[in-house]
Amino acid sequence: MRKMIWLLALCCCATTAAMAGYNAGGVLWVHDTGIAQTTDTIVWPDSPAASTGCPITSVDSEMPVTIAAPLPTLGRYWKVYAAFPAGSTPRLKSVGWATHYMDNVSSPYSYVNVMGGDRVYPETASTVFFLGVSGFPTANDGAVGESFVGAARLGLVTPLFQFWGFGYNSGGAYTCPTWGTAVKTGDSSFGDDVIPVGKDEIAGYGSLGFGCPGVVPCPVAPVVDPTGACCNTVTGACTIKTEVLCVSPLVWRGPATVCNTTTCQATGNCCDHATGECYIKTQEDCQALGYEWLGAVACNVQTTCQQTGNCCNRAIPECAVMTQAACIVSGFDWLGTAPCDVQTICLPPTGSCCLPDGTCSVTTEAECANVPVTGLTQVTDQRLTKAVRRVAGIWTEGGVCVPNTCEQPPVYGSCCATDGSCTVTEQGAVCDGTWTLDGVCEPNTCEQPPVLGSCCLPTGACLVTIAGDCTGIWTLDGVCDPNACEQPP
Repeated sequence: MRKMIWLLALCCCATTAAMAGYNAGGVLWVHDTGIAQTTDTIVWPDSPAASTGCPITSVDSEMPVTIAAPLPTLGRYWKVYAAFPAGSTPRLKSVGWATHYMDNVSSPYSYVNVMGGDRVYPETASTVFFLGVSGFPTANDGAVGESFVGAARLGLVTPLFQFWGFGYNSGGAYTCPTWGTAVKTGDSSFGDDVIPVGKDEIAGYGSLGFGCPGVVPCPVAPVVDPTGACCNTVTGACTIKTEVLCVSPLVWRGPATVCNTTTCQATGNCCDHATGECYIKTQEDCQALGYEWLGAVACNVQTTCQQTGNCCNRAIPECAVMTQAACIVSGFDWLGTAPCDVQTICLPPTGSCCLPDGTCSVTTEAECANVPVTGLTQVTDQRLTKAVRRVAGIWTEGGVCVPNTCEQPPVYGSCCATDGSCTVTEQGAVCDGTWTLDGVCEPNTCEQPPVLGSCCLPTGACLVTIAGDCTGIWTLDGVCDPNACEQPP
């Protein structure tokens, strides 16, 4: 049931009064009660006095600060109050606000430790309904919505909430820890008890300092909106209203203006050729701005209100003056009134340029079409040669080179077979021997197999061996079967 009451209050508050309401000029105060946290019955001090002028002296915005261990196990109470200007007649039914302070997560040197928070004594759930949002209270963005059950609070100073905790300052990188009230996103206002509900934005947010003064905003009565002539430019009717009440399509002529025969002129389309924009204005206001007044004629940027400006053809690159429509139809970039400099603003597009050697560079399309390349490896008659020439790369608009996605060329090397022959092959091809990166075959540097022949010993015996191991007569390609060696007698 309590949640339903709060939701009803929020729905009521969705209708905002157009003018300053009962709670206009109200602020939030944060006041040190001077009372340490306890379970005993407390004699609570009176609320701070209503404001009769600034600065506010009845609010104590400074609490003691802990500067050394051990840290307190019990805190000290401070309270948040709604305060309204002297002479006003507040009708406080609901309020939404948030908290903001530095905690020990964001700063171990200087922070505020909030041990808890609740309705102010002696309020209970039967008199004040509140709904915490985002883990209220939290260091950032913790918010609360409150609604008084029953009649609205009519005092100039109304207690809203109480907290207890302590502030710590080690004297390190941060000083003067503070705890403050803050804007509640989407609903930071005082609501009244009328139907429809009127809402007034909170005019100031107080804070509490630990070892230093906090901030005490001064409630100030809002300035009454001035009245002036409010025109119906279609019918020519004129009435006296405030600006906030002279809503569109009515036109407010300014404070203290009067209704006469020239006040309410007809409006029409007003063309700014410099931008191609059209505005609804009177002829007098349109011409005063140097624009063309079209009257009741429809304002079409393609016909009646064309804009000219700089158009960039980045492929050339080149700049030309034309309408926005013609520039876009041509596939070029419309710069409007911005200067068109082919050296800076109108540069050709860049992209990745992949070369035959697998390297990648970021260039224009024209530069990629004629690139000087050195070190291209070629295979000619089992020789590896280096070429120096200009090639056309493969260009991709907007492409990048990190990572390099270019197709890599084959890598060549020499393959030395077991028979001593040499062949230039790609890396990874079948090599019945030893493959060497960038190896060449002319000259052939492969290790050659041993050369065998017949060796005739003095005993007439015959051996097949190399020349260096023969102690007799060695014959190249000689054979020992049959034995052709000379036999001893």
